[in-house]
Amino acid sequence: MSDFVEGEYLVSKFSQLKSNNSAANISFKVSKRFTTNIKRIHYLTELSDQTLLISDNTSKELQHIKLEKTSVQMIDNLSRRIHGMAVSPSGDVLVSTFDTRLKVFDIKTGEMTNSIYSVHPLHSCQIHVTKENRVVIGAKSSEPRLPVIGRRVVIVMDQEGKHMKEYEHDSNNKPLFTHPDSITTTSNGNTFVVDRVNDEGRSKVVVLEQGGDVIQIYSGHPHINTESSPFKPVKLLTMASGSVIVTELNVDTLNILNNYGQLISYHDLLDIGIKFSFSLALSSSGHLYIGCSCKKGSPDTYKAKLYELEYFGL
Repeated sequence: MSDFVEGEYLVSKFSQLKSNNSAANISFKVSKRFTTNIKRIHYLTELSDQTLLISDNTSKELQHIKLEKTSVQMIDNLSRRIHGMAVSPSGDVLVSTFDTRLKVFDIKTGEMTNSIYSVHPLHSCQIHVTKENRVVIGAKSSEPRLPVIGRRVVIVMDQEGKHMKEYEHDSNNKPLFTHPDSITTTSNGNTFVVDRVNDEGRSKVVVLEQGGDVIQIYSGHPHINTESSPFKPVKLLTMASGSVIVTELNVDTLNILNNYGQLISYHDLLDIGIKFSFSLALSSSGHLYIGCSCKKGSPDTYKAKLYELEYFGL
């Protein structure tokens, strides 16, 4: 496993990073590999019965699946394009459809109905549910992503849909976000947001403390993320330890940040045979799911891989 750890370090070449700091001993092992019939697993979440919901926005598919020993069993396949999903405090599956109100997805009927979580007049573009049962929604005005016109905000709600906090401007009254994407929170009260800054996917991870002040902006590592290979984070996931995992678009790596947004380690997924990583989720068995995409023009265009991993030291 090739690691980068903040502290003293050596960089031999891209994807071969060695650490002189032994404080972090994080590793991953693939326990199962599955093949789906979609192009990219944009969103991924496990339900209470251990089945999964996966979505492919390219093909506008939302699939309810069950993982068998070596195969994927299809329970339902719906034509839906979504912008995020999470399980609510009451056990409902919440889905963002870029509407002004989150939807409740009934996995038995396939129907979507309005939830109590409204961001009107804005449009929802991401969802996260905290361990404290707060619903956090990334939202924006209806204008295109760029140029930045209108509002871009992260809204925290209670279980009844009441707005508790809004993160929109910094201490200088400047907008915090261009386009709030993936969101996660940590037990020390910090909020991590992937902020997309252009249409090519270049992004940054903005870390806010509870009062809304920016305490960290993570923009990748300069020895890896260069002008020709810019930092394009796509998904965030908080682990039980409080560390946050970040996947990157078109770079087969995992960034591991501490709960203040500082880099702990950096892992090359090619070392364990994983390519085109994209989405993340935790399983009830304590494993990590990584949903992937397919290489464009490949004969396996509709065979995105889904991996179940054991992890250590994290």
